[in-house]
Amino acid sequence: MFEAVRADLLRAQGCAWEGPRRALHTLVNSYGLQALLVYRLGRWLRDARRRPGRWLLALLAWVPYRLLYALVRVAYDIQLESSADLGPGLLIHHFGGIRLRSCRLGANCVIHHEVQLEPAADCQDGPQLGDHVWVGPHARISGRIQVGNGATVGAGAVVMRDVPANALVLGAPAIVARYGYDNSALP
Repeated sequence: MFEAVRADLLRAQGCAWEGPRRALHTLVNSYGLQALLVYRLGRWLRDARRRPGRWLLALLAWVPYRLLYALVRVAYDIQLESSADLGPGLLIHHFGGIRLRSCRLGANCVIHHEVQLEPAADCQDGPQLGDHVWVGPHARISGRIQVGNGATVGAGAVVMRDVPANALVLGAPAIVARYGYDNSALP
């Protein structure tokens, strides 16, 4: 968990470690990072309940966690459910309308506002995103969709089928607009 938190913080800072003062500044000014830290705490508490030496600490921390989760959900409209498996280095740009439920994201992904990643109504498994996937504002990915490493989901895209690695998909329903697309320069 702590390695994931460190990767999230460094990704939000956009640079290497510059000390606790810069880290605190980033935490105060990054709503996405705040939501992500609450999510990481919830995942740690969920896992700690199963460990003999940590269950009491998990029990005591459960109420503050639920209050923080509710605050993030109401104040920022970011809902990162514990059923989601979020890789280290996730960057949440902006806030509002973000729903991540029963999905898996690889390392160093980027999520923008009004993004929904969740299972379809008829199944319990949600989307599986690889590493370095960039998801633009207002994008929707639902169901058992596989999104390859380095893929880019454009703004407003509604993904209804698998996306190959390093592809740019656009539209509703989303279609591959370009293969071999490099999203490393995107914010």
